[in-house]
Amino acid sequence: TTPADYLEKIFQLTYTLPKMSADGCADLLVAAAHDTQIPSNIHDQLDQNHDMRQIDVAADANPEARNMSVTDRIEYDTVARLAEALALNSDDIEAFRSVAALVSTSPRRAKRFLNVYLVIRARALSDPVLREHLRNTGTPDNSLLVFVALMMGLPKTMVTSIQRMPQVGTERKTSLAKFLTEAAAPEEKDRLQKFLTSAVTSVKRIPMDTIMRWRPMALPY
Repeated sequence: TTPADYLEKIFQLTYTLPKMSADGCADLLVAAAHDTQIPSNIHDQLDQNHDMRQIDVAADANPEARNMSVTDRIEYDTVARLAEALALNSDDIEAFRSVAALVSTSPRRAKRFLNVYLVIRARALSDPVLREHLRNTGTPDNSLLVFVALMMGLPKTMVTSIQRMPQVGTERKTSLAKFLTEAAAPEEKDRLQKFLTSAVTSVKRIPMDTIMRWRPMALPY
């Protein structure tokens, strides 16, 4: 035992990290999203084998696949589908910047948002109808991303919004910007305003019924 061992217990240096900004949160989300992606060469291989029909064809050209049993091929297909569900393209990753202001209160909240979103997205991709919405190459559908961010960043406002959301009527088509502004909880107004100020116009104009479409699937998380 040396004096240094005791000094380590006596002197404690503390420091304060600066508060995370929306831009800092956006950078964190983008970097963390990139870290979740599998190497491109593996992704290319899995992408070529993303359903059972293609696996049978690939078996003729792939020595490893040729020797697989039916059970192994089913397991291989399952892994391929899971890898595909977690794969994000550059547009998907950049879309995180549009909701960063909602989850920028702490790095923990930002990472939790990313993890929850990826899990729900993977579930949605297993549904043929929802998959078509998420994989639409013409106009990417970011409504799930926005819904999860709103639930994480504005929980009280979203509870009020869900309760007052009509089952039918023109109000369901009201943009999220207008609908949420009217339902905003007092303690969440500043965060909502920062989000609406930084979000692109296309996000602010998403109809509330499009956002709420994800409610049954997302709320358990």
